[in-house]
Amino acid sequence: MATQRLRATTEKLLAGGQSGFAALRLRLPNGDTLTAIGQFDEVPLGAECDWVGSFEFHPVHGRQFRVSTFTVVLPTSTLGMERFLASGAFRGIGPKTAKRIVDTFGVRTLDILREDPQAIKKVPGISRAKAEELAKTLAEKGELSRLGAFLTGHGMGIHLADKLAGVYGGGQAALQVLQTDPYQTISDVRGIGFRTADQLAAALGIDRLAPARVTAALLHVLDASIENGHIYLPYSMWLEEAIALLGIEKDAVAAEAQRLLARGSVVAEQHELPELCIYGARHYRLETQTASLLRVLKQGGSLSGALSQGTAPREGSSLESMQEGAVGDGAQECANAKEDDTIQALSEEQLSVSKLVDDHPLVILTGGPGTGKTTAIRHVVSFFETLGATVVLAAPTGKAAKRLAQSTERPAQTIHRLLEMGKNAQGRFGFGRDRSHRMDGNLFIIDEASMIDAPLFYSVLEALPDQAHVLLVGDPEQLPAVGPGMILKDLIDSSQFPIVSLSFVFRQGLHSQIIRVAHEVRMGRIPQFKQDRERQECFFIEEDRAANAAERIAELATERLPRYVGYDAHQGIQILSPMKRGHTGTDRLNEIISERLRMSDEALRVGERTFRVGDRVMYTKNDYDRELFNGDTGRIEAVTRDALVVRFADETLERRMEFTKNEAHALIQAYAISVHKSQGSEYNTVILPVMREHAVMLFRQLLYTAMTRAKSLLVLVGTRSALELAVRQEQMNQRFTGLSWRLKDR
Repeated sequence: MATQRLRATTEKLLAGGQSGFAALRLRLPNGDTLTAIGQFDEVPLGAECDWVGSFEFHPVHGRQFRVSTFTVVLPTSTLGMERFLASGAFRGIGPKTAKRIVDTFGVRTLDILREDPQAIKKVPGISRAKAEELAKTLAEKGELSRLGAFLTGHGMGIHLADKLAGVYGGGQAALQVLQTDPYQTISDVRGIGFRTADQLAAALGIDRLAPARVTAALLHVLDASIENGHIYLPYSMWLEEAIALLGIEKDAVAAEAQRLLARGSVVAEQHELPELCIYGARHYRLETQTASLLRVLKQGGSLSGALSQGTAPREGSSLESMQEGAVGDGAQECANAKEDDTIQALSEEQLSVSKLVDDHPLVILTGGPGTGKTTAIRHVVSFFETLGATVVLAAPTGKAAKRLAQSTERPAQTIHRLLEMGKNAQGRFGFGRDRSHRMDGNLFIIDEASMIDAPLFYSVLEALPDQAHVLLVGDPEQLPAVGPGMILKDLIDSSQFPIVSLSFVFRQGLHSQIIRVAHEVRMGRIPQFKQDRERQECFFIEEDRAANAAERIAELATERLPRYVGYDAHQGIQILSPMKRGHTGTDRLNEIISERLRMSDEALRVGERTFRVGDRVMYTKNDYDRELFNGDTGRIEAVTRDALVVRFADETLERRMEFTKNEAHALIQAYAISVHKSQGSEYNTVILPVMREHAVMLFRQLLYTAMTRAKSLLVLVGTRSALELAVRQEQMNQRFTGLSWRLKDR
């Protein structure tokens, strides 16, 4: 079909999402509407665009415009100007006020307000006080409005205006950088990637072979690999991904790669792979320094010896006497009978942990659910406290730290709090504990170690006090850290540290159907969901159509399971999905459930999400000013025209916080969350979709991690073939890390 070009404003998202296939309703300048379909990196809701594509006929939906490319342009229609003013860049201007302004000034609205902010006072229906406030806002935003117009005119989101101005010291300075060296913004401004900067550079006429463009692509590929968990990339993969981004010949890319290596901007090293391993300079330093700190730690002496040099151990609390008490007459040697009973109940593997922790500065304890990791931890804590040690308990997330505290009946905290995350004298966030101000303690026990990424682990090692010992506890079969690296697996693979792998499932674990099916998956066997009249903990509900499965899951979460288990989707029932997209992805499930549980008509539209009073939400950033962290959950208590009030509460703290419309982009509804975001948490009831539409993410690690999040009830909804696929696929995408190689004796 013939390619056509048209100008229209995106009025509504009809189907799909922000990234991927979508159907849009466009409004033409003459007022007519049409449906546009295509693949979109970002849906430009409210923006006026030049669209390139062709018309086609669908047997059900009729005439549609299939989009090949589009470019956001400076608003020229009154509708486009209204959307621009109400986009959130101008606090206090909502859709109604924006319409009054445009009705007053017409097609010259933006020019008039830039040249004379006081002209806002001429708009009818705005009080004098409100007009003064808006005039002040417009004057302050003068540079930002020009920057915003430039951004929207070149296909960039207006929400970047504040970020750019903050980084470069004002709207005009940011505009100058964008016009002279758009690739500079990639490293300077979070939220601008290579594709965005490259689109702007093309519009400005920058040559496709320009060294700055090639360099930016090569560095971007390494940065993007960090987001995928890698510490380095093989040389060929590095080049191939950059070439795919640039669309130019390999020789030009290889030449610039050699210049980067010569300048030391990236580092090449030979590992076990037959080709060079390419590191970004920062992550090369991170990995090599981590290996150095581990080698130093490994040289430490016994913990009991270090303690005896300081504070004398309590009478009868030597390591030998405690171990003997486990198999002989230890009642007189233990502080109380309860502790003695606990010791006698320990397995030989569990008992060995304390001896290894005493002899070795770093010990790893692994095992699946029900194998006794918690019991072993309690024994280690009790024993070394008896010796007079200061034992510090920590975990990567708040929920994991809370569970550790409950199981040990001792205080536990997140690793970030342990390292005293906060602002430094320069106003930048960082850790208060480091090599110049080390942590206090003798033994550091860190649970859920599979979740620890490489930068965080380095920070822990750097802040360890002299002669400290570390016990890492985790399950290597669970998903790796969200951040770069795979610390637990690398330490195990290096064979440089003692490992206790608990495999025996204790009687209390054998009574749990959830633990049984999880271990079947862990061992690569297809789990059997047997009927149990006395206590049914696991269900598999077969549904082969994804759309039907989504409705079934929503019904389970909002109607059937609340009656069965006595708690609801707001608190005790959690849906874990492999992906965001698709009928049974988190986005669609949250949309359906929010609508089903609607408590009132009060709602705020933020991007593609509609937030309602009562919605369960999750914060997705680390905000140290507010002391809110990625994964914190709360409930929306109030909705206004441009803000949300969210209540965050746990056993010790309750807070209510307001989020403006722009700030609310960091919130997601949390009835359904990704399996990755569930790491370190436990839920009374877990609903897990297992559908072929998520085939690219169906791996054994993911399935096993999701199953082990459930405490009392596990419900799978999907197909047997998808379940078998997940069990059969042993690991997720390979991560390229060199820590294990560096630690091995060579």
